[in-house]
Amino acid sequence: MKKLWLLSLLILCSCNEDEGTDNNDCNYIPQTLETTNIAAYSATLNGTLSKTPEGCETINNTEQGFVYASTIQPTVADYKVNVNGTSLTANIENLNPESNYYVRTFYSNANGDFYGNEVEFTTTEEPIAIGDYLAGGIVFYIDPNDPTHGLVCADEDLDQGWWGCYGTYISGASATAVGTGQANTTAIVNSCDDAYFAAKACDNLVYNGYDDWFLPSKDELLLMYTNLHLNGAGNFDTTTPLPYGYKGLYWSSSDGETDGNAAWIVHFTDGSSYTYDVGIKNNPLLIRPVRAF
Repeated sequence: MKKLWLLSLLILCSCNEDEGTDNNDCNYIPQTLETTNIAAYSATLNGTLSKTPEGCETINNTEQGFVYASTIQPTVADYKVNVNGTSLTANIENLNPESNYYVRTFYSNANGDFYGNEVEFTTTEEPIAIGDYLAGGIVFYIDPNDPTHGLVCADEDLDQGWWGCYGTYISGASATAVGTGQANTTAIVNSCDDAYFAAKACDNLVYNGYDDWFLPSKDELLLMYTNLHLNGAGNFDTTTPLPYGYKGLYWSSSDGETDGNAAWIVHFTDGSSYTYDVGIKNNPLLIRPVRAF
């Protein structure tokens, strides 16, 4: 009788062990990894799902991937991204600049929702864009080597005026490239004694809290035409009559002729640029100051 009881106990234990193995659910261990490619509006989420127990082949998840939110401990009730596999990666967009987000790897099955560790990340500043109001003016140029710097122009013209120094060529103001307007302006101001002229008006300007304005070079002025005026921005004047019946003529700081009689202008009605005829230095033309940020 004692032997029969022991045999029955062994059979019972063997059955329970087998049933446990058969019914043992295959689960994951979710792990959230560091967020990468963080930008102002987007980021890349990373994570893994490790199978447990070892050797388990069948995973009965209904969903898996990432959950994220701007508050701690995000759940499937927040933002959710479904990703298949065990090495998880997902690019998310439509985030807010300079904001904190929290992300967790997750999976769901018949037993519920399961989450990994929480990772926090912060989106970057909103990138500067052409046409933005910034640093006292309207952005019309962004430095391709450092997008936190560039050039802005005031959102209105100064009073019309001469270029100045009629009959005098200023070699230090002959540059036309982007980035040369400030040096040109300084050279003109140091060379001219006229009471009011374009470079001096910009150099003396205090506007929107800034006092480092200058007259743009020819290429800087052309960028204002292309990047702002052609897109309906900048409030540039193309209707006020100017000498010889022209309209929309803006002075640059680029001296144009070695005899000292003419400088470069940009025609904002068509984007053309000239020196002689319309660029005579004692013509009262339009003036738009710019500054660097």
